[in-house]
Amino acid sequence: MSENQKRPRYTAKDIKWLKLLFKQGRTDSEIAQIMGRPLTGIVQKRRKLRLHRPDCIAITQACCHHWDEDELEFIYNFWRELSDKRMARKLGVTLSCYKHKRLSMGLRKEWERRKGRRRTWSFNDELFLRENYGTRSAKDIAKYLNRKENAVQYKAYRLGLSKDYNPGRRGYQPIGN
Repeated sequence: MSENQKRPRYTAKDIKWLKLLFKQGRTDSEIAQIMGRPLTGIVQKRRKLRLHRPDCIAITQACCHHWDEDELEFIYNFWRELSDKRMARKLGVTLSCYKHKRLSMGLRKEWERRKGRRRTWSFNDELFLRENYGTRSAKDIAKYLNRKENAVQYKAYRLGLSKDYNPGRRGYQPIGN
C-alpha cells in the first residue's frame, strides 16, 4: 500500500477481533502484527474504544510485561547509549513500560537526577533576603546566595517583600564591598 492511500476503516469484525485479542492479553505490537495494521493505529483505536489494562494503569506497575534475564541485561548494557524510545522499540514494549523498568533498576540519566530537586532556603538565606531585598538588586542577592535571579524574586514575592531598590540611593553598596 502506498503512503498516499489510507488504511481501510475498522469494520465491526475488526473491532471484535481487536477486543478479543486484547482480552487474551496480547500486546499492542502483537495485535498490530496479527491484524496487519500499524502499531500507532492499534494504540489509537484501543484508546478510542477505552480498552485499558487495569494493571497497566496502576502506579506501581507501568506495564504488563514480564522481564526475562536477557532483556534486563540488554537494558543494563545499553541504557546510556540508546534513547528511551529506541530501547522500548527494540524490546517491543511501550515507552512508559521501559522507562518504569529502567527507573526501578536505579538507572537514572543525569537530567533525571536533577529534576524536581530544589534547593531549600536556609534560615540564614531567608534572613539575608529579608534584610537586603529592598536595598540590593535581585541580581546581586542571587549572586551572593548562589541562586538564580528568578528564585530570589519568587521567594521575595512569597515572603511579601516589596522592592524599593534604587542603585542611585545614598547608602547603596553592592554586596561584597
